[in-house]
Amino acid sequence: MEGAADFWMEAFGARDRPVFFVDLVTVIAGDGTTADWLTKACSILPARKAKRLAHSLQAEVLIAEIKKGKLINNRTKGFGQYYTR
Repeated sequence: MEGAADFWMEAFGARDRPVFFVDLVTVIAGDGTTADWLTKACSILPARKAKRLAHSLQAEVLIAEIKKGKLINNRTKGFGQYYTR
């Protein structure tokens, strides 16, 4: 490992054990600055609080987490209008 991954493994004390979590956050907001800081805030908040914060700022958020080997998608109700399957 090197670079950012090495730093995070050291910071979280996980150098000698595998990491079992991954959170990916996408925010759609009225401007880039809001989307940027809100993405960072939502990445450290529990999903429920992150969605509440995004809603209070008229933004949409998608939080993808891997829990027990399964992909969990948490998103605000309006996020789906920005993509098609």
